[in-house]
Amino acid sequence: MGKELISVIIPIYKVEKYLRRCVESVLAQTYTELEIILVDDGSPDRCGEICDEYALKDIRVRVIHKHNGGLSDARNAGLAEVHGEYITFIDSDDYVAKDYISVLYRLLVEENCDISVCDYYYAYEEETGDRIEPSPYRKINKRIIMSARDALKNYIYQDLFDSASVAKLFKASVFEGITFPNGKVHEDVMTIYKAFLRSQRVVFSPHATYYYVQRGDSILHNKHKPRKYYNDAVEAVDALKENVCPIMPDLHRAVDCRRYSMYAHIFINNYAVPENKDLADNAWRKMKQVRFTVMTDPHGRKKARMAALVSYFGKRLYYRLGTRHTNANSVKT
Repeated sequence: MGKELISVIIPIYKVEKYLRRCVESVLAQTYTELEIILVDDGSPDRCGEICDEYALKDIRVRVIHKHNGGLSDARNAGLAEVHGEYITFIDSDDYVAKDYISVLYRLLVEENCDISVCDYYYAYEEETGDRIEPSPYRKINKRIIMSARDALKNYIYQDLFDSASVAKLFKASVFEGITFPNGKVHEDVMTIYKAFLRSQRVVFSPHATYYYVQRGDSILHNKHKPRKYYNDAVEAVDALKENVCPIMPDLHRAVDCRRYSMYAHIFINNYAVPENKDLADNAWRKMKQVRFTVMTDPHGRKKARMAALVSYFGKRLYYRLGTRHTNANSVKT
């Protein structure tokens, strides 16, 4: 099935250890009508050379060498060069199954949708190889076709899928004119919802074909995150309220729940850090603004509703209980 060109954008920076596995997994796709855009974002290791090697081996590979500008800038450079009718993003330290693109393409075409989404695996690095675990979204065993509104609701609540740019295939038309914000950490949260707003229909499949590598050295797994990480997080979730709610006001509960989740994450991680007291205080203030909505949201998670209730008993108790919970479970933001 399919002769339509699909553009695969892979931003690359300091991933020499992972790059070959990533690119090889894309070259091995059962769907072969591909334009593979490797964006060397000024990587100081051998990534640029490796990219050029693949361009010589396979005519589907194109390489962009540029000065380092960050993940968003690299993706934007790739977007500026796409010729495909469809676009998918793959991070250069991740890898995909052979049917990754064929699954997403078949979903999109068969269901006449603008965006298709698949589930993914977490791949934890260990000495004997990656330990594979299902994503937290493994809740159903059938494909789901959604309106743009229902897709955004799932996107914001993170019920079926999350806000990452990966594990999704977009019609190029819904991404036209959309760029990732340069210099921001939570660039996906700030961007992908815009494509959903432009869509008419979205399809999700529980068939996991993307392997999301969990690197211990990534900013997401670093306990001592820079202030910018948290400042950008607030900007990202507040942008949802500014841009989604005026168009789809009935999603305000979902947006407030997503905002509360991020504020709580920031508060828990900074309450006991003296130099970040202002971050924690600001997050707490914002939590108080939306906690009643979260506590009374029938669609929200029970744990989120309970957490909102606990916040009425003060910062100290909330921190103690929140720390205990996050030590046992990863926080979904």
